[in-house]
Amino acid sequence: MNTPRIQARAVAGTPNAQHSPALRLLAWAILKAERGQTVCQHRLQVKTAKGVV
Repeated sequence: MNTPRIQARAVAGTPNAQHSPALRLLAWAILKAERGQTVCQHRLQVKTAKGVV
């Protein structure tokens, strides 16, 4: 089944305090990739290095 997609939708659609910023970012990346949109890995690495995530 499409479990990662379902979980990603749940995290992105209804974020709560139990979801870390990194988990929300990963869910967002999964949903973007499923739509055929590109996710720039370099920009994700910069966000994690700066402590944004």
